[in-house]
Amino acid sequence: MSIRSIGFENPLIIIYDGGRRQRCQFTGSGGHRSAENNSRKKSYNPFWQISHNESDKYVILIFDRGYKSAYTDAKPILDRYGFKASIFVACERIESSKGMSWDQLRQLQNEGHDIQSHGLKHERLTEIQSDNKRERIISGGQECLQEQGFNPTIFQAPFNKGGDDPQILDTINKYFDLAFTGHS
Repeated sequence: MSIRSIGFENPLIIIYDGGRRQRCQFTGSGGHRSAENNSRKKSYNPFWQISHNESDKYVILIFDRGYKSAYTDAKPILDRYGFKASIFVACERIESSKGMSWDQLRQLQNEGHDIQSHGLKHERLTEIQSDNKRERIISGGQECLQEQGFNPTIFQAPFNKGGDDPQILDTINKYFDLAFTGHS
C-alpha cells in the first residue's frame, strides 16, 4: 500500500454535505491522505496531473452522497460560472426521496462533472467491526456505479473517517486509485 498526499500547495476543498458546507485545506503533510494503487491504469486526468503555473489556484468542489439538491440547487450555479464538481455517490441514496436519479448523474457526467464513489451505504467505516461488511461497503460502491455505466477511481470515506486505520486504507487501496479519508 502506498499512502501519499495530493501534490499541490494547500488547494482549498469545499465539501457540500446536504446543506452543510465544510471547508478544509489539503495540508500536503498528512491531514488529508490518500490511498493510491499504482497497479491500476488511470483512465482520468485529475487536476494535479494537468500542466499548471506556480501561481495557479485550484478549488475542488465536492458534493457528498448524491443528494438531489446538488442537481437542483448547485448545478444551475455551477453551469452559470462554468464550474465542474466531483459528486461522491453513496449508492443507497440514489433514487431515494432525497437522492438524485441515475439519469441525473449520467447527465452530470455527460456535462463534464466527475462521478465517484462514497460507498454502497453511508456508514462510518471506523465503527464497523466486520472486515467483510466494511469491504462490501467499499467495493459495493464501485460495483454499483460500474453497473450504471460509471468508472469510479476515487473513494470518499463516509463521514470522512478511516484515514488513520491501516485496514481501512488497505481495503480502499484494493479498489481505488485515490481516496479522501479525512479532514481537519
